[in-house]
Amino acid sequence: METFSTMKVKSYAPTGNRISLLRSKSSPESLFKGYGKEFLDSGTSALSIALQHISFAHHKPEEELPEVIVPAYCCPDLVAAALHAGYKPVVVDISKNDPSYDLEGFSAALTENTRAVIAVNFLGIKERFSEIRSIIGSSDIKVIEDNAQWFPETEEQETLSGDYATFSFGRGKALSLLGGGLVCVKNGAISSSSNAVCNASDDSLWIAKVLLIDFLTMPLIYRWVELLPFLNLGQTKFHELRQISGLSSNRKRRVVANVEQYRQRKSASEEIYIERLTEINELSVSKCRRGRLLRYPFLFKNKDQRDNAYREATYYGLGASIMYGRSLPYIDGIAQLEIDTGEYNNAESFSARLLTLPTHSRISPTDALRLVEIVTRNFERETT
Repeated sequence: METFSTMKVKSYAPTGNRISLLRSKSSPESLFKGYGKEFLDSGTSALSIALQHISFAHHKPEEELPEVIVPAYCCPDLVAAALHAGYKPVVVDISKNDPSYDLEGFSAALTENTRAVIAVNFLGIKERFSEIRSIIGSSDIKVIEDNAQWFPETEEQETLSGDYATFSFGRGKALSLLGGGLVCVKNGAISSSSNAVCNASDDSLWIAKVLLIDFLTMPLIYRWVELLPFLNLGQTKFHELRQISGLSSNRKRRVVANVEQYRQRKSASEEIYIERLTEINELSVSKCRRGRLLRYPFLFKNKDQRDNAYREATYYGLGASIMYGRSLPYIDGIAQLEIDTGEYNNAESFSARLLTLPTHSRISPTDALRLVEIVTRNFERETT
């Protein structure tokens, strides 16, 4: 155990960008022009509303339980949204060394009951939309672009790839309001299928929460916060979606100001990782699919390399994370659900070898370079 004299003096949270308290004169309805929009209490709610909207538009009285395709490496909130909307989640493996769907497995999973596919934008890495649409062909299956981990860096990027697109404004997201979400639909309105009500929560309480989170994620403070066992920091669990409401009015008034702040913010650490780690990264993703990254994903050759690098980076408080830690069927709470699951070798291998590096504004270039050195050294180290 570390002595007090050798303990780390600071520790970075995995995410840590500050939230703007300003109220913009521009309405959030100005975002994503040409899309029907609804602002909700969470990204999970946004996904559920998208699925409900699909059912509302295409439901047949004699139809069996509608199915939605989800990747085997993803947040369990996708399952929560599907179950709340009355869908059967169908789990499909991802590609080798790539968070996108295994296309052969994706094609095999489609049935006459498939109504939607959730295409996850993983940390800023887009799904292979053209390939998915080629497999779907002329069927009426809808593609939901799940952007919980990404937000457009420019106004020009607001042309979306899915029939529906969802965003999350939760803590630690690209655009954070400590909660909230957005669902968009091309060429139509979304609110007709939703009973969501916009709740007017106390503005001063929300501001207090923002200031508290900002304080607790300061590196000199966070090193003590992460020692509290009851917070369960970094643990991924399934949480049932019980109800849906609209985005609170105080958060909605601050959406545009936070979009503007996000787009003005630069990430020196992300540029350092891309420049120095891309050539050795086992992650096989073309540059054209990579947008601005919520965290930098690095894929090691094996689990031992990843675990050694994670322990070392954690020891020095550098904010590294292993994300979900396991493939979807092994996440706490999923096994108890009545979902058909099998073996997803690529997803399980991916989860065992993935380490993500922080890109938020509190990470100094010096500490980003320390992370590069740790990752590089462990990647080159032979393991048994």
